[in-house]
Amino acid sequence: MGKDFYYSEDCSFFYQIGSIKTNKPWLRPSFGSVKNFLSNSSVKSILDKYELCYLYGSFIWKDIPTWDLDLGLKRNISNIDWNDVENDFNKLNYISLTEYSLLLDLSLREDEYQMPTRKELEVFNSSREIDQWFYLKPDNKVIKISYYHKKSCNDEMIFDFRNSSHMLYLTTSLTNNHLVLLDYSNLQHPEKVIRRILNAKKEFINPKIDISIFLNLSESEFEDMKNY
Repeated sequence: MGKDFYYSEDCSFFYQIGSIKTNKPWLRPSFGSVKNFLSNSSVKSILDKYELCYLYGSFIWKDIPTWDLDLGLKRNISNIDWNDVENDFNKLNYISLTEYSLLLDLSLREDEYQMPTRKELEVFNSSREIDQWFYLKPDNKVIKISYYHKKSCNDEMIFDFRNSSHMLYLTTSLTNNHLVLLDYSNLQHPEKVIRRILNAKKEFINPKIDISIFLNLSESEFEDMKNY
């Protein structure tokens, strides 16, 4: 989200994610802005409802610029009030956008986000040329906000998982508003993820960093922990 979206100070700006709207453009996430956001008392009170909260994606890799921050939540999803979950997502998006100029990519899973190891890729693709390697996701169901709308200058993008007929995964609405369950089971990991794993120089790749660990790191310690 937001990675290739052009913004100029000479143009008006509009962004909507679910029910949250703002005219304030976001900035690339930095160690300081992310730490300040996660230290916010209102944010902490929301995240405390969940079994595990973690950072993943490009932000925890060296030398991979990103416009958004992948924030993952884990919780048992049986007997859950989905309206409460959507309300949590809305509050987190509102605070991140309006107070910290951070664009979140929020997701809730019953299991944690995982990436295959290089060894798993080698075994799975033992009969293929390396430029044809891929890896299938296991049972993988993700809860997200379905709708977003971005507009700046002459660029505009409106997207809704529920109306995307080209998507290969199943989409189930969970509320009367914008919360959906996406079933990625047995689909391939994105090619960029496979390339990152194959090109990584670090022996052990962290697929995620627990927020409780991140909040106790200095900036230099976080840089040392990043994948590369």
